[in-house]
Amino acid sequence: MKKITLIILVIISIILTQCSQGRKYQQLHTIVQNNVQRIDTLSAVVDSNYYKIVQVNESNSQSIKSLEEKLAAIEILQSKISLLDSKINNINSKVTSHQEIISNLQKEEKPISPEQKKISPEELYQKARNLYIDNEYQESISKFTQFIEEFPDSTLAVNSQYWIGECYYSLEQFETAIYQFDKVVINYPTSEKVVDAKLKIALCLSDMGEFEGALTQLREIRKQFPNYERMNIVRDRIIQLENR
Repeated sequence: MKKITLIILVIISIILTQCSQGRKYQQLHTIVQNNVQRIDTLSAVVDSNYYKIVQVNESNSQSIKSLEEKLAAIEILQSKISLLDSKINNINSKVTSHQEIISNLQKEEKPISPEQKKISPEELYQKARNLYIDNEYQESISKFTQFIEEFPDSTLAVNSQYWIGECYYSLEQFETAIYQFDKVVINYPTSEKVVDAKLKIALCLSDMGEFEGALTQLREIRKQFPNYERMNIVRDRIIQLENR
């Protein structure tokens, strides 16, 4: 009887133990299911936020691209405005130089006395040259201009025109100097002074900061006048401008 009672107690103990373990298992299972549901919910939230982030990034990328395009357009406009300002300044400089030329010509329009008319071309030319040597540039310009007017067919007329340009170059009136040197090139195309005038035009452009124009002019001289006696100056200037 004691054995049976003992067996019954053991069985009851086992059953209670199993019941207790079953309840624990059920509790753990419920906890696991709850956590799984939470994980699913969080995953759904993460996915939703990810897609939102992707959309925001795409929107921002488009906005940034649009801004970059607008900035590029603004830079192009600023470049064009700068170029226009430069051209306007050049035009204003040319207008000023032309006004100076007109003013000088008006001052030079004086009646020529009989004594002046008797002077020989050589004497008048030498007077103009001496004035240049003495740094009397305005007076020298007046005499060279008089020479061209009185002796337009003289072989010294082209030299006179060239030295007018040199006077303005010495006065650092580079725009006017270019205008005068251009007259040598245009009015006396077969003269040996043409290449000298072209070189001085290049130097004027360089002194004005128009480096590309000066470089183009110098390269043209190097190509057209390979045996020019001052080619060493041309080459040195080209190297300086290319390496600036």
